[in-house]
Amino acid sequence: MKDPVISLCVCTLAGSGRIEDTLWSLSCQSADADRYEILVIENDAASAEATGKVVAGLRGRAREIRLVVEPMLGLSHARNRAIQESRGDYVFFIDDDATAAPRLVESFIDAIETQSPDVIGGNVLPLFEVMPPPELEYAWWPHWSLKHFGDRDRWLAEDEYFLGTNVGASRTLLLEEGFDARLGRTGDDLMGGEEWFLGSPRFRRRFVSGAVVFHQVNAERMTPEYLVKRMYYGTQSWARHQGRSGGVQKLAVHEVLRSRLQRSTRQLRLLARKLYLAWRIRQERRRFIREQVARAAGQAKS
Repeated sequence: MKDPVISLCVCTLAGSGRIEDTLWSLSCQSADADRYEILVIENDAASAEATGKVVAGLRGRAREIRLVVEPMLGLSHARNRAIQESRGDYVFFIDDDATAAPRLVESFIDAIETQSPDVIGGNVLPLFEVMPPPELEYAWWPHWSLKHFGDRDRWLAEDEYFLGTNVGASRTLLLEEGFDARLGRTGDDLMGGEEWFLGSPRFRRRFVSGAVVFHQVNAERMTPEYLVKRMYYGTQSWARHQGRSGGVQKLAVHEVLRSRLQRSTRQLRLLARKLYLAWRIRQERRRFIREQVARAAGQAKS
């Protein structure tokens, strides 16, 4: 297997203010330096100079980092550009607000050389800016792009898939498949799902327990406004992934709010806070859907 074995790719949109920690974590890996490379794909041409200054500031103190500018807006376009620019046998993606554990690359390379998987990935654990309130339980983790698969290496079950902030695949597979430009974030929206195709059971998907990523979760992501917006775009993303039209979709909030009534006798105050949060989300959902319907109507008239 040639060197580098794996290309570590950070796709960012005007991310100069948050990307430095990510790059440091990728530079300070336990693996031999010639076994991996680091790429930054800046998806905002106007921010290329600022991002370039961050990369230049690490020069001489960290690993060599290549900066590429992808002018076509959209996370999928940036990821497809990363595939084209990469030199590794495998291409790995991490978000620009996440940090990698020191043994991530070493763990991935060991799995690649011993198991030859099509797709690789690991746990995504939280770096909370503030601790979540007790009414936001583990069930909310997917809305913060967090996921825990366990503590032992294994092959994924048929219905499992990795999240986009800790996932990689063979470059050959990615060149053949590519990321769907209809999915993935574009600007400030929260459209996702561009990595879902890597969860297909037709691929050999290996969970690597030593390849841990820590994802920043700020306080704003714990508000009803953010949670409703994230649920909305999750529904939209799934509709597009299934090939359905992108009309305004109903939000299945009841599937996310899992009230644990058996605990209510022990913590009546906690139950009251959950009900209040549910009410706030319902109010925000109604407001948000009204806006989306009005926007859709306006677009139809134009």
